[in-house]
Amino acid sequence: GSLYEDLRERPVDADPETLWQVIESIGAEHGWFAAPLAWGLRGWNVLRAVPTRRAAARRESHHLHAGEALDWWRVEQLHRPHLLRLRADVPLPGRLWLEFSVHSDDNGGCIYRQRTLFQPYGLAGELFWTLTAPLRHVTLAGIARDISAAARRSDAGGLRGQRAFADVQTGQSDV
Repeated sequence: GSLYEDLRERPVDADPETLWQVIESIGAEHGWFAAPLAWGLRGWNVLRAVPTRRAAARRESHHLHAGEALDWWRVEQLHRPHLLRLRADVPLPGRLWLEFSVHSDDNGGCIYRQRTLFQPYGLAGELFWTLTAPLRHVTLAGIARDISAAARRSDAGGLRGQRAFADVQTGQSDV
């Protein structure tokens, strides 16, 4: 069968731990960064079609667990602080995964990697993947952009922010 992939990578001027904290805070009360209204409508529409499941305990901020429900996703795999794989936990014409990973780079920053995988079930799945391409592109690009930006903002007050401020004061630049 087919397996479709949407892959996005971005260098992030933040330490890997900061980026990981942003990734692990997605969903629930923190939202999904890009197109929050669209994600909210998607979640509302899913709730109409699927019986609601309420978590027995409130989710700890920044600490996901394998098997945990996260909005309409399920945490399938978690290797803190490097990999988070979510599996769509709603009826779809195929299986859908959203994967986030963090890799250190040689400059003290890191690489943000976001991978979406879809295994379609028959013609309905093929049509779903094809017809949702414009919305998928905008939403997934926005998530990658916003997670990267949030990590940079979170890290700005740390050592990197101090170094950048010192470089501005002395007129030096890495660029």
